[in-house]
Amino acid sequence: MIEKDIVYNNIILRIICPLKYYLLIEDLLYGHVIFMDPINEPIYTLHISDENIIRNGLYEKLVDKWFNNATADCYIDNSNRICYLNNINADTVNNKELFIQYFSANVLNRLVEMNGFIAVHSSCVEKSNNGIIFVAGRNSGKTISMLNMLNYGYNIVTNDKSAIGIIDDNIIDYGIAQDVSIRLSKSFTNSKENKKYVDLAKKMNILFKEENQLEGNNLKIKDIDLAKLNGVDISMDTQLCLLIHPLYNPTIKRPNFIKLNKEESRDIIISQLLPLVHETKSFLKNIHYKNEIIPDKEFIIDIFSCLPSYVVEQNEYTTKEYCDKLMVLSLK
Repeated sequence: MIEKDIVYNNIILRIICPLKYYLLIEDLLYGHVIFMDPINEPIYTLHISDENIIRNGLYEKLVDKWFNNATADCYIDNSNRICYLNNINADTVNNKELFIQYFSANVLNRLVEMNGFIAVHSSCVEKSNNGIIFVAGRNSGKTISMLNMLNYGYNIVTNDKSAIGIIDDNIIDYGIAQDVSIRLSKSFTNSKENKKYVDLAKKMNILFKEENQLEGNNLKIKDIDLAKLNGVDISMDTQLCLLIHPLYNPTIKRPNFIKLNKEESRDIIISQLLPLVHETKSFLKNIHYKNEIIPDKEFIIDIFSCLPSYVVEQNEYTTKEYCDKLMVLSLK
């Protein structure tokens, strides 16, 4: 068994597990936390093993439908600030590894939540600690907006879910670790800047009906690999300076920026609130410790909605003007 600490801000989660499982966790969370040998007292400990041992604390048999009903025994012992994940079973090695990765990430997410953060359905990029957050529902252009900004040298903070909190009176986006799913439509891949995704899909043996048209699943890529592909970095977090609500409109020839007032921005934020702990790991909401912070959602939303905010109608033909204006607005 190996002991390592994963650290974000003042959050220290100690991991005790076989080396092979720690490497899985490190692979998923790379760029989103600091990895270090144990020095300071952790706020919580996660102990992972394949053993079938009864532990102290609250118990639940976890079943994860996303990984073909992989199972494990979970014990939460708040008196000793330790969570046990035992007796892990899955139909394939890959599903077992994914179960361990995302369970561990959700333990971290629970600690982030208990340090005063809320979650929003969004993507986020940054340059020089000026963060642009794209807040919207599915199929609205969050991921495409993020990918386009990478072509302009912006760093990845997160895709699909952000943890939002207040640190030193600043609104902060902490990036939740997860893979990026890229929809390779013909209009997207026709751009020379995006040919790299077509080339990568071919290397991964994803089939095409014809050049630049993907058949079957989206291209899925780790955020660290996406950063390397674009020659940018992953930023652990960023101070937000601009909120964009993208709307795809195939009929326009120029992007249409519509300024939002505080109440309109607030409505968009509230409509896209998410749980920080995934529904399949909701048992982890039972984790508590002495000095936890209850998120003040209303206060965070109030500060968040004060950011300069725009609804932007855009499409694949307006990309350059859209990105150019985002860069200007983020520097004001």
